[in-house]
Amino acid sequence: MAFDYMDYDRSGTLSVTELREQLGENMSEEAYKKLIKEYDTDRDGEISRSEFKSMMKKIIRKQIK
Repeated sequence: MAFDYMDYDRSGTLSVTELREQLGENMSEEAYKKLIKEYDTDRDGEISRSEFKSMMKKIIRKQIK
């Protein structure tokens, strides 16, 4: 699964650093922080597996429209 690949430290969450390293530096760190803030429902500053799943569903829905 994509989440497991991106979660290289196996913490069960994705940090800003992990997102930038896996998705590339074409976005600023501030943009990644904003992305996390938008989908981080438990407000721990990282993206959990369930938050990632929700985020991907929303992104895919936006792409289909």
